[in-house]
Amino acid sequence: MNPRETESLIQAAHDGPLDEADDARLHQLLRESETARDLWCDYALLASDLKREVLSEARRPGAIPHSTTYRTIRQKRRQVTISLAAAAAVLLATGITLTTILVRPETASATFAVSPGTVVGGAPERNAPENEIQPGQQLAIRQGVVEFHFPNDVRAFLEGPAELRYVGPGLVDLSRGRARFHVPKKARGFTVRGPAFSVVDLGTEFGVDFRDPEFPSVAVIEGRVEVRAKAGRRDIVELAAGEAVELTAAGDFRTIDEPGDYPDSLPDRLPYLRLGFDGRAGDHFSIEGNLPEAGDLSARLVRHDSGSEALSIPGIHGSALRFDGGAELVTDWSGIGGDAPRTVHLWVRPAAGADYGSAPPLAFWGDPTNFGNRKFKLALVGLDDGSVVPRVSLGEWYANGDARLEPGRWHHLAAVWNDHRAGHPPHLTLYLDGTRIPLHGNGNPLEQATSTSTHGANSRPLSIGRYERVARSGPAGFKGDLDELHIIAGALEPEEIAAIARRP
Repeated sequence: MNPRETESLIQAAHDGPLDEADDARLHQLLRESETARDLWCDYALLASDLKREVLSEARRPGAIPHSTTYRTIRQKRRQVTISLAAAAAVLLATGITLTTILVRPETASATFAVSPGTVVGGAPERNAPENEIQPGQQLAIRQGVVEFHFPNDVRAFLEGPAELRYVGPGLVDLSRGRARFHVPKKARGFTVRGPAFSVVDLGTEFGVDFRDPEFPSVAVIEGRVEVRAKAGRRDIVELAAGEAVELTAAGDFRTIDEPGDYPDSLPDRLPYLRLGFDGRAGDHFSIEGNLPEAGDLSARLVRHDSGSEALSIPGIHGSALRFDGGAELVTDWSGIGGDAPRTVHLWVRPAAGADYGSAPPLAFWGDPTNFGNRKFKLALVGLDDGSVVPRVSLGEWYANGDARLEPGRWHHLAAVWNDHRAGHPPHLTLYLDGTRIPLHGNGNPLEQATSTSTHGANSRPLSIGRYERVARSGPAGFKGDLDELHIIAGALEPEEIAAIARRP
């Protein structure tokens, strides 16, 4: 391998994870070539300092970074580099891997704990202690929240669905999920490599959100971070406490006013939201739950028809809400996106004689447009024989439940979308009064209708009681009573659904 190819391979390793073949080539090269080992250590020590120094120079009005910046830093660090290269040569000669060059083997592992209901997949290293991960191991978190403890007292809370690869002390690859990192000063330089950008800690606390690949973002809670885009213009920005950015499709960073919310503890159950219709103040309703953003959310009543109303009435637990077909409850929550597992359950009492031909939603969010149609909806629909049955929609795909609801009677309805069963296709179940009921789909394959858009131009937040677009047939609004709407970021088990339905 010529010097240029060697340098490109080492630089690629610092910019992001290598594929299996290139990773093997790099390890072999470092074992066999003193020049490569010297270059590896040199690059590792210089890269971060160089970029920060150049950025500092560039921030002064009229300043133009020049090559002497690099030469000055290189001279200051050369002695350390030579010593580290020599040490690395000795260690590599005895077969010690790259991940243990600068740390003792006993301190390289990390540990994790999970919240109730969490589903963690992956292949734990053979003979590794329970809830311990070694450098190079990857964990897939299907649902729930995981707390990690990395070397040097670095902590992280990661909400699933998520995929994390622990590269080694000071470096993790996070390809999906929402996480909050607490990094003490002694761990300065801790790096999170995401699909679209990397975050280098400068002594801080920060959050990253990779749930939607089209809108990745990062926010600083305390201290500072450096963020480096991997594609497009490959922008580099430095953020301070209270600042947040989102990466655009062009590869540049756009400031966002809302920094977002990130998990900061292990909840006592799966993350959820509850709208019980009890905390009403005029046209506004409170929302409860343990999702990170729950404390900032609320719902408001919107009247689409003159004289329409939604009255508070006695419900299953406290107050329920009676819809007359002309009102809608709109929240400021974007909903659960993508193919993430979810459970939506509520109590519903259909109105006698109501027309449900247009399948007005009990709860829905996402993009309802004809060409986008990446929504999630739980509804009732009226059939030609006059019966009322439940319906669940995932984009263009929908299915009716093979069970009738009796008008004037309270029923418990639950839909569970479960995409965390390894080796199995996506799975949807519908329950009426605690019992699973058969589904009759519309013919479209379920595997092609799993993605819910929560940040698109036409996406709508969680809405209750009103059809999302012009109705094709029948009234647009829901008539009847609703109570105890819960939306859970995970798939509940059948026995959990049955237990909820037994508690009227």
